[in-house]
Amino acid sequence: MLSGVSPFLQSIAALPQATEIQPGQTYSAVVRVQNSALVMVSGQLLVPLDEGSGLVPGQRVTFQLNPSTTGLKLSITPESVASRAGASTPAPSLDRMLTPILESLGKLGLAHRIHGAIPRYAPPTSAALQPLLTVLLSERALGTDLAQFSQLLSSVASQGALGQGTALAIAQWLGLVPPTDSGAWRAILLRSREEQSAAARIAASLKTETGQAGLSGLKESAAALAGRLLADTDFLQALDKEELEPFKALAHRIQERATGADLQNLRSLDQSYQFLELPVPESHGFHRAQLHTFQDKSGPGRETGIQTHRTVLDLETTQLGALWVTLQSTGNQCACQFRVADNAVADLLQSEAPALEAALAAAGFAGATVSAVQWNGNREEALIALLAPYQKLDLDA
Repeated sequence: MLSGVSPFLQSIAALPQATEIQPGQTYSAVVRVQNSALVMVSGQLLVPLDEGSGLVPGQRVTFQLNPSTTGLKLSITPESVASRAGASTPAPSLDRMLTPILESLGKLGLAHRIHGAIPRYAPPTSAALQPLLTVLLSERALGTDLAQFSQLLSSVASQGALGQGTALAIAQWLGLVPPTDSGAWRAILLRSREEQSAAARIAASLKTETGQAGLSGLKESAAALAGRLLADTDFLQALDKEELEPFKALAHRIQERATGADLQNLRSLDQSYQFLELPVPESHGFHRAQLHTFQDKSGPGRETGIQTHRTVLDLETTQLGALWVTLQSTGNQCACQFRVADNAVADLLQSEAPALEAALAAAGFAGATVSAVQWNGNREEALIALLAPYQKLDLDA
């Protein structure tokens, strides 16, 4: 442990199954924000921190595992400014960490431009940058994994060999699958927000003595449920032998994307921002569906103090191809622009503009305009421009 800095104790419910943390050994970690609460992250270990810890996002700490008769505790020591200044081994450069990550994603050409898409408070470690860039840049859709996850859960639950708490959690999660009727989009957004809320409540419940028992009453996010099932012996035994390793890989991918989304939402510490990866399966017509929302007082309403709201949908659909949809509103003024990779689709959407403008007007936007323009389909360039540092963000663009 570091000398001259007082450690403090933090209780934890259990260690993740894949975590090889040994009592008495010293490990390093970083503090970040998840669902508006501080957590400590070290590899696969994520620990919600008690209020009043005195730690701040981005701060580095060291910790030791101290088993006791009252449960597992971590002895956490904050890294002081002095110790950082006196460190003899320099931290690896950001570019050096980004190169293998981008190479694994097939996006090495973005190495010198991706910096602006990384939130300022994101920990500068490979363990954080890997899931962050995976969720932003990966061609693989979340919906594909969620469809496989739901199918596997339904199969295992039908065997009736699970404990009551696990069976209830699975049934509640499966009940969150959105419908396929006209209300699907609203259901998808509500589900995404509910999953974020559930993750926050799960983290809070783990801080209490009875937290584990209370988890069965929550509609858990896919990532939280996957983590729970990885530690559930009855569930793992219910899997066929050939299903076990694929499930572990599937659970890891779902958890990694959830971690990446949480890291992307660290941008909210600098500006009013929220990121959601919508759980839309390919059977609903989407290869990818990600949503970015901003609000700012520096747009067209700066003189009156009216906030400018901007929502960007980054979509890859099975029928319309790549779409980049921007919806920006100030008061009752609203502008919606579709950037479309297929020229024929752009013409089709433009022909529907009057109907869309009428729908926006009916929703309260009297000054609504809708347009569709042909686009080169380069979502990475659009993403980097969108996620430039806040001081460079121009909501009037």
